[in-house]
Amino acid sequence: MDGSSSSLNEVNVSSGLLIQNRGQLLFNGLGKFRLNGTAAIENYGLTELASGGDLYLDGGDFDNKSSGTLRFSGNGGNLYHLYNNSPAWCYNYGAIEKTSGTGTNTFALPVLSSGPITVATGTLQFQDYFESTTDGSLRGSGTIDLPDPTNFVNEGDCAPGMSTGQLTLAGDFTSSPSSVLELDLNGYTPLTEYDRLAITGDATLEGTMSINLGFAPQQNDTFTVVTTTGTLTTNLPATVSANYNGSYDFQVLASSHQLDLVVTAVPLPVELVSFTGKALPDRTVLLEWQTASEFNASHFVVERSADGGTSFEELGQVRARGGTVPTDYSFLDKQPFNGVNYYRLREVDFDGTESHSPVVAVPVGAAPDVAVFPNPAIRHERIRFSEGPDIRQVAIIATDGQVVRQGIPENRSFRLGDLPAGHYVVRLVAEKEVIHLPLVIF
Repeated sequence: MDGSSSSLNEVNVSSGLLIQNRGQLLFNGLGKFRLNGTAAIENYGLTELASGGDLYLDGGDFDNKSSGTLRFSGNGGNLYHLYNNSPAWCYNYGAIEKTSGTGTNTFALPVLSSGPITVATGTLQFQDYFESTTDGSLRGSGTIDLPDPTNFVNEGDCAPGMSTGQLTLAGDFTSSPSSVLELDLNGYTPLTEYDRLAITGDATLEGTMSINLGFAPQQNDTFTVVTTTGTLTTNLPATVSANYNGSYDFQVLASSHQLDLVVTAVPLPVELVSFTGKALPDRTVLLEWQTASEFNASHFVVERSADGGTSFEELGQVRARGGTVPTDYSFLDKQPFNGVNYYRLREVDFDGTESHSPVVAVPVGAAPDVAVFPNPAIRHERIRFSEGPDIRQVAIIATDGQVVRQGIPENRSFRLGDLPAGHYVVRLVAEKEVIHLPLVIF
């Protein structure tokens, strides 16, 4: 049957006839189309059962080819087996869809599906044997009424929602290790902003999960994506990841009647690769930094300290460019202090959250009157100070500005104690000046 469309009410087709539909075959009203004996249909186009149109098969099959669509629209419209001869089957290699109508459309014959079955609304019922192969999938926001578990085999995927929504599976449901549960998460409201699979029966979920993330959830946010009225058994990965301007990790938590996804890791707002500073011949300081990725970052505040990192002042701001590729920045301090200047970055997110970079020390101008040695120094050993002004107090300052050790020097030396390896600033208080010197401990 070639052409644009055919509209039929009640037709009996003789045994042995093969109908090849490459256009549109429409069954509507209260029409009945009976294929007697071995008469069969090969569907390459659109076959639509609308508003009560029924298709009866005897010993021949309905073969929905990869280019074909079997559509149920409106209430009513069913596929039946006459049971006068050997069982007729529906083979689906294309698409089966229920697009409209709040009622029930029924497959009263065995179905082997290697393509998507999508129920946008209402109920699609399978009364006989039903198998969804590894190439098949169950989709939509309506209800799929499953047969008895002994007549149901599922090796395909499951994707609730039409974009987002709830797919209801009426009956016991089992997936296989090859199955994928596909979910859209676009917000916090179930059914309208994220998908849910509702099973009215017992459920055994195996295979993997795939999350299409459309917004930025927060740490510990929880999404209930599967519910059951019976018992729930799972053999799913413990965690699943998704991307939205960065990688998120979700913990998969199953209880007796529901499956939750809990956010356990969110992208770092800024992944800082390096932050350096150097004095230039014109007595300015060039600060440079590189980020590997920026998520939700608004801007960087460049800060400077002249007291070893105890207090900082703002020098200026640099707008964050965003993205997930390496990005380089620079800032020029045109009027640094004479001596050692300490710089850090304060990264500010769009939501107001702030974080700080490590501190870098940049000496400017004449060398200080005293030096510290050995530098790098060894843990638990002493550092010593060269000849110079009388030192009355020593403080060791970490990169976060905290004083981690302080005391009175002994014979121009000071014991480091058990300070961990890292970069520090030594603050020396003399009679007429305060001197800051960089120190590395290993």
